[in-house]
Amino acid sequence: MSASSGNLESSPIHNIRTLNPLEAIQVRPAMYLGDVGVRGLHEMLEVLLIRALANGNRSMLELDIDIEEDNSVIVRGNIGFISTTGEIQTEMQSELTNYKQATRPYGLSLAVINALSSFLKVTFRVGEKVYHQSYKQGKPITDLQQGENADLKGMVLIHFKPDETLFTEIIFDVQRIAERLWKLACLNQGVCFGLKDNRNQKKRHETRAYQKFQAKNGLSEFIPTLSSNSTLILSNTFSLNQTGIKIAFNYQASCIEKVQCYVNNNLTSWGGTHLTGFRRALTSSLKSFARNRGISEAEKIKGKDFKKGLIAAVSVNLENALFEESTKVKLQSPEVVSWVYTKLLKALKLFWEKYPKQAEIILYKAIKDYDKPLVKNNPRI
Repeated sequence: MSASSGNLESSPIHNIRTLNPLEAIQVRPAMYLGDVGVRGLHEMLEVLLIRALANGNRSMLELDIDIEEDNSVIVRGNIGFISTTGEIQTEMQSELTNYKQATRPYGLSLAVINALSSFLKVTFRVGEKVYHQSYKQGKPITDLQQGENADLKGMVLIHFKPDETLFTEIIFDVQRIAERLWKLACLNQGVCFGLKDNRNQKKRHETRAYQKFQAKNGLSEFIPTLSSNSTLILSNTFSLNQTGIKIAFNYQASCIEKVQCYVNNNLTSWGGTHLTGFRRALTSSLKSFARNRGISEAEKIKGKDFKKGLIAAVSVNLENALFEESTKVKLQSPEVVSWVYTKLLKALKLFWEKYPKQAEIILYKAIKDYDKPLVKNNPRI
C-alpha cells in the first residue's frame, strides 16, 4: 500500500500545479504575443497602442512614444481607456491586473504588458489630481498614491520595461516601430503619433531623434506604401471612410495583388469576411458599369481578374468579432460580408459615376490581362 502511495506521489500527475492567471501569462508569453523574440517584444508596445485606440476619441488622440536608454518605453497622451465616470482609480487598477480577462474583443489588455514587464509605472490624471502606482512583474509594489501635477500631455503616462527573463533580447527597433506607427496613423485618420529614440542621444543630432506620424487623408495615404512605390495607374485612389469601415484601393500595371486587411487595428493576414464583402462589391460594381457602358469584352471577366494589380487596404471595427483561430488571422463574422458589400457597393457606384475613366482603366486592364496568371503577394487570401 505504501509502495503504491509512493508511486502516486512521484507520478507526473501528482506534480501538476494549477497556475493563477498572472502566472499563466508569464509561463506562456508566446501564447499572447506570438513569440518571445523580436516580434513578441514589439507586440508589447502594439498591445498598448491598440488598447489606447480602442476607446479613445480618435479625432483628438495624440500619443507620444519615447524609447529610453535602458530600452524601457514611455507612452503618454490623452488615452481614452479610462472612464470619465465612477471610480476611475479602481478601473485603472483593474485594467492593469485583471489577468483573467487578458484577451478582449479589441485585442489584449494592459494586464498582459504588466505581467510581462520587469517594472511598470502608471501615472494618470483625474480632474486636477494626479495619481501614480508602480508594479513589478505584474504585482503592485506601491499603493495608489497622489502625486504632484505632472506634465502628462493628456490623461495618462505608462512607463514599462519588458522582463529580460522572459524575452530573448530587449532591444527595440525604432525603424520597425516607425513603420507600424505610420500604418496605425493611416488606419486612424486624425490620430497623431510621436516617436523619440533617447538611446545614444549624444551621438545623434537632436532634431533627427523625434518623428511625427499623422495621415490627414487616412487609409488612402497607405496605398503608395503598400504598393512598394510601384506606379499606380489610377489618378484617383478610391477611399471609403465611414463609421466602422475604411477601405482604400488603387491598381498597378502588373498582375501582382497586394491586399492587407485589419480588424480593430489588428492585421488579419488571412483575410476573412471583410475581404469577401470588398471583393464582391468591387466585382459587382465594375461588371454593372461595363454592362451600362456596353463594354461587351468584359462579359468574360470574373472576380479573380479584378485582383490582378489590385493594391488595397480594408479595415473594420467590430465589437464582437468572430475569428477562425485564437491568433485572429482570419475574420469569420458572417454578417460582415453583407455589411461591407452594401456600404462599398453604394460608394463605388458614385465613384464610377464621378470618375468613369478610372473604371474603364480597370476593366480594360482586366481584359488585356485575362490570360495572364494572377500573382498573389499573400497566397493565404
